[in-house]
Amino acid sequence: MGFIIVQRMIVVGLISILEPFTDYTNLMQRDNLAMSNVIPCLLELSLHLQDPNLPTMLCRSLLQSLRQRFATCLDPANASFSPLAALACLLDPTVSDTMQRDDMAALHEEVKRHLMKMV
Repeated sequence: MGFIIVQRMIVVGLISILEPFTDYTNLMQRDNLAMSNVIPCLLELSLHLQDPNLPTMLCRSLLQSLRQRFATCLDPANASFSPLAALACLLDPTVSDTMQRDDMAALHEEVKRHLMKMV
């Protein structure tokens, strides 16, 4: 009986970790959402994975994977960086405040540099 309870707790923990990924995947698949929502969704998922109430080891691994997978959108130091998602986010008044956060300063500066090259 104890083994089943432990398994159930593991499954419930996994669901609590992965549920926001399902929600944001479903949200981003809609036809009416713009590229400007990519950065806010990725930031929300990153914050979710840093929740101290979730299993640390698994969340740390998922967070690292998320950052690596989306480094082309989030990390200006990445060799394959493309500023398009961040630029769309900055120019969309419904989500542009995301780019004003302190932890987004490097990305914000890179987007501004890209804008200056365009004009």
